[in-house]
Amino acid sequence: MDDLIAVVEYAANHYCRKLTRLSSDLDSADVEYLLLSVKLEHLYLLVFRETLTKVVGCYYVGVLNLFVEVRIREEAFQIDNSADFVWEKRNILTSNKGIIGVPTLAGSDRANDLLRDSIDIHMHTAPDVHPRSVDDVEAAVQAKEAGMRAILIKSHHTNTSDRAQIASKASGFPVFGAIALNHAVGGLNYHAVLAALEMGAKEVWMPTINSVPFLKRASSVPALAKAIPEGTKGISILDDKGRMVSELHKIIELIARHDVALGTGHISQKETIVLVDEARRAGVRKILLTHPTIDFLAYSKEQMMRLARSDVLIEHDYVICTKQVSAPVPPRYLADAIKSVGAESCIMATDGGQKINPPPVTMLKQFISDMLQNEISEEEITVMISENPARVLGLKA
Repeated sequence: MDDLIAVVEYAANHYCRKLTRLSSDLDSADVEYLLLSVKLEHLYLLVFRETLTKVVGCYYVGVLNLFVEVRIREEAFQIDNSADFVWEKRNILTSNKGIIGVPTLAGSDRANDLLRDSIDIHMHTAPDVHPRSVDDVEAAVQAKEAGMRAILIKSHHTNTSDRAQIASKASGFPVFGAIALNHAVGGLNYHAVLAALEMGAKEVWMPTINSVPFLKRASSVPALAKAIPEGTKGISILDDKGRMVSELHKIIELIARHDVALGTGHISQKETIVLVDEARRAGVRKILLTHPTIDFLAYSKEQMMRLARSDVLIEHDYVICTKQVSAPVPPRYLADAIKSVGAESCIMATDGGQKINPPPVTMLKQFISDMLQNEISEEEITVMISENPARVLGLKA
C-alpha cells in the first residue's frame, strides 16, 4: 500500500510540469483527465488509504492507473508514445487475475466490446517448462468471462490438444491445442504430429525454440534461452542443397489431409519460402507466418506483403511489445506492419502467458486498445481477432 501511495505522490508532483510535452501524445480528453486527476490528488489519496476494496474500478483507481502509466512512460523508460507499456513495472497493480479493475489510458470500453467473440490463437499456459501466469483452465475461464469465442494453447515442448479437451470440459469454453516440432516431441516427427491431429490439434508449428535462427539469437528471449541445454543442435527443415527434408513431406501431407493450420514457428526466411511453396503444392490451405517482426526473424514489410499475396496469414503477437523479449518494440511498429500488409491478411494474437506479463486476456485487450490508438479501425481489428482466427480454426462465421 505504501508503494502505491508513493508512486501516486511522485507522479502527481513530478508530472504536472510535463503536461505540455505529454499533450503531443495524449488527446485533449486525456490531458483534461490528467489535470483533473492532479487536482483531486489529496482527496483520492485519502480515500485510497481508507480501503482499496471500496475504490476498485471507480474513478480514483483510474486516476492511479493514469499516474502510474505516465510515470512508466516518461521516466522509467523514456517512452514518448502514449500507447507503449512495460508490463512488469505495473505489477504493483496486477495479480494473476490481471489488472485489478483499472481502465487503460484510452479505448477501454471499445476494447471490451471488440474482445467479445474474439479468439486468441496463440497463448502459453501451465503446466509448462517455463513459468506461466495462468494454467489451461484459468485461461479458458478468463476468456469465457471476457466474452471471447475460443483460445488456442501452445507449448514449445509438448502436444496440447489432449489438455485442451480437458480445459474445454472443465470450463465449458472452446479450447484448442497444437504441436510445435521441437526436440521434446522428436523434432520433425510424423508420429507425434499424427497423434496430435487425431486428438484434435488445430495447428502444427515448425520448430520454435530449437530452430536454427532462434538458437543463434536465443538471448533475445532470455526466459526461453534458460531452458535450452547447452550444445543443443538446431533443427532445419532444409537439406544441404536447400530442399525440404524428406520427413517433412509426409507431415505436410498430414496437415493438408486434416485441413489444419501450418505455423512457420521460428524458422528462417529462406526455410519459410520453401515451406510455403511445398505446402501449397501439397494442398495446405491455412498457413500462418508466426510473429515475423520479432528481432530474430525480422521480416521486412515487403517480405510480409509478398507472403500475404500467397495467401499466408501474417500473425502479429503482442508479446514483442513486452519485456519478455530483450528489445521490445512500440505497438505502433505492429500497427505500421498491419497497415502495410492489410488487416485482411493479418491475425492479432498475444503469444502471452509469461509470468512477467499479465494473463493473455488482459494482453489481448491492451493490444486492441493500442491498435485503436494507432489508427487501426474497429472493423480491421474484428477481422484480425475474430474472423481470420475463426477461419483458421474451422469455426463458422
